[in-house]
This record gives sequence, C-alpha cells and structure tokens, in this order.
Amino acid sequence: MQNLNQLSYLSFRLRVTFTRGLGWLLSLGVMVLALQGCGKPKAMDALWSTTDPVDDNGLAKSPVWSAMRQSGQPPDPCQFCPCDNEDPAAWQSAANCTDQSLQTNSSLECFGHWNWIPVEYEGIVTWGGHSNSWYDDDDYYMEVKRPDRSLEVTGSDRNGLHIEFDSEETVDYWDDTGTWWDDFHHNYVDQDNAPSHINGKFVIVIGLLGLDSQHSKPSELNPVYAMFVHVQDDPANDQWAFFVKNWGNEGFCGDNEEYLDTLRNNTLVIRIPHPGATNFALAQNVYVYGDDDDERDKQSWTFQPVPDGALLTFNLRDPQKQVGFVGDLTFSWTINGCPVLTQYTKNRTNVEQPPPSFLTDNDGDLKLQSRIQRLIAADQQLLFQEVQKLRQYPVCIAKQGTLNSAAVPKPIAPRGRSPSYASVVKSAKDPKRVAAHARTRELINSFLREHGIE
Repeated sequence: MQNLNQLSYLSFRLRVTFTRGLGWLLSLGVMVLALQGCGKPKAMDALWSTTDPVDDNGLAKSPVWSAMRQSGQPPDPCQFCPCDNEDPAAWQSAANCTDQSLQTNSSLECFGHWNWIPVEYEGIVTWGGHSNSWYDDDDYYMEVKRPDRSLEVTGSDRNGLHIEFDSEETVDYWDDTGTWWDDFHHNYVDQDNAPSHINGKFVIVIGLLGLDSQHSKPSELNPVYAMFVHVQDDPANDQWAFFVKNWGNEGFCGDNEEYLDTLRNNTLVIRIPHPGATNFALAQNVYVYGDDDDERDKQSWTFQPVPDGALLTFNLRDPQKQVGFVGDLTFSWTINGCPVLTQYTKNRTNVEQPPPSFLTDNDGDLKLQSRIQRLIAADQQLLFQEVQKLRQYPVCIAKQGTLNSAAVPKPIAPRGRSPSYASVVKSAKDPKRVAAHARTRELINSFLREHGIE
C-alpha cells in the first residue's frame, strides 16, 4: 500500500510537471523514479507490518506474508512455491513464490528448513511438546497465535506460528537458578503438565522465520533466540520470565547452528510494554550461562524506562561462543506518579527428576526409536540415567543488570518494501554438537547390544 501511495503521489507530480511545461526530460525522470521498486511482491515475501514495522533491533516486527495481505487469509506456500524442490534458487525463480533470499538447513538424515529472516513476533502461546532426546532432537515446541495471523500458513498440521528451541541449548543449563524456566522444566514439562503453566500467556519471541519441510510445511520461528513470557499481569507485581541468546540449531533435520549477528553488533534489545507507565522499580533474578566461562561472564545487560514500558539491552558475545541469559524480572510500574515496590521470590522447589515425558514431533530416527521401545520399562529408565551422565552443564552465574541513563537509540528505519537482512544470520556446523550426539548414539547402541537388541 505504501508503494501504491508513493506511485500515486509521483503520478500526480508528473501531471503537475507537464502542466507547468518543465519539459519531457524532467517528466521522464519522474516516471523512472515512480516505477523503481514498485513491482508486485510475490506471495511468500515477508512484508513489513503497516502499523509497527520494526523492533528496537531493526528486525521486522510481526511481518506479514504478501499473500496474506492481498487475500486476508494465511497462504498455502505449496500453492505458490515448488515444495518438492529443496533448492532456494527454484523458489526464487518460481513465478509467484518469493523474491527474498532463502537459506536452507538440513542433516544427513533429512532435508529440513527453508529460512527467510530473523523477526520479532508477539502473541498468545500454547504448549506443543518436548521431543525425545534419544532418537530425536530434544526440542521444546509451542504455537503462537495473534488475531491478525500475520505469519501463519495453511495446509499444515500446526495451529499458529510454530516455535522451537533445543532444550540442550537452553533449559538443561538452568538447573538450580530458581527461575521460572527452571521451575517450568522440572515441575511442569518433566511432570507432563506443561500446558497448565504456560498456555494462554502473552509472549515476545525473536527467532529465525522459515518453513519446515518435514511437517506439512508449517511456518515457524526456529531457532528461537529470545523469548519473554508474561508470567503475571499486575502493575504492582508484573512478572516476566525470559531467555536471550544469539545462536541455536534447528533440530533433527537441521544440523547447522544458526548464528545471529544482530544489526546492533551482538546487542539484543527488548521493549517490555506497559501502557501508561512512566517509570518502574525492578526486582531481578538473572543469570548468564554457557560452556565458555570467560565469554559467558563478559556479558552484561541494562534496563531503562521508556514511555509505556521498559527497554532491556543485552550485550551478548560472538554467537559462536554460545552463551546467553536466563532470568525473571518483576516490575512495579509507576503510573500517575504512584509506584508500589515488590520483592521477587525464587520459584523452584527441589524435586526428584523422572525421565521426561516426550511427545512425538514426527522427526527422529524411527529405527532407533523402535529398538529402544523393545526395552522393558526398567531398562529404559536405566538408559535414560546413562545418557544423562554424558550431559554435564556448568553452573549458571548471577548477573545483575544496571540502570542505563544513556539516550534510547533510535530504531533502525525499515528500507524497501520488505526486509532484506538475511545475511545477519550465518549457518555453520558446530563440531561440539556433532561430537556430543555421536557419543550419545554410541552409548545407546552399546546399551542396546548389551540387552540383546541389534
């Protein structure tokens, strides 16, 4: 619509130019300007939102598929794109698929993902499941819904925009932090009661937008780089649980890590909304995590009031260092000059950790799954314990945020009719992850052979 408005305006200027007799050369120049960049977007181009197009990182905020904008209904990507062709060049050369740069991420076992751009997306979350760590990718997955359905597609078996992140890159690190995520992991997900703790909550998610080839081509954010869950909506005791990182893999059918080098040089910014707020008091329970102690501890974060909310700035390290943040924030908002102070209390109580309850996500090594299921229950429990011994994670370190008194950076203005910064995400093999999975697979096969299962 913006391009059409620009075209109408320039056409009007052209008519004025003719009537004023300024000559055909100037008229021709205006016509050229009017036509530049005005080609019709293809169906699966992700376009800027017309209301609030960018977040504070300059990333597209809840963009919309071009076909959705044209028809008002989520598109079926396979009506426009050659879904039986893994080559992004074929998608770009299709008559009405996409003009945006695509990347792919797959594994030796299966083709996985066509990836567009990193985006911020807001909506209401619903729990999906936790895939098996023995023969699948150990992912947490959920669906995010918003009234405008801006990035949803049809023709898939998913309801909403699908999001995923690897528990081995997130929650498995966060034991004994007493954070909401620690509590959610052990007392809800592992107890097969996750929906009761997260369904219906408002979330802010930053992740890599793509389509998953293995599940009837749903749209998804995978990996999730940052997720903020509005745990409690109360001006005097407003609680948010979060994690932030700039790296992540795409599961069983996506071997590569997707490293995010943000538009602000490994600084990721989140705006926490609270309409009418002019200031706040903050209680915090925040940790840094990761295998590299030196890089992990060099991270820092700040907070500052902004109109109608708070601005959080996370100073991350090189994405290949694989470090990040997890924590809880409790805001006591000042509205009409009246603050109310609160105190944050850690969530988690110590409980015995049973084997996780896994839900199938249709990925994974089905042959290995069949062999494991031949074990009796007691031996499956023993195998779980042996696998867990391979996975040791460093203790998280508390990291206090500081008040930021600097001027709020201006948002990076959108350019062009659609986002075109896919180069900020770099896809690469992670030898450490490959080696860890090989050790796990070797242990499982050895255990199965010892129990007479070939």
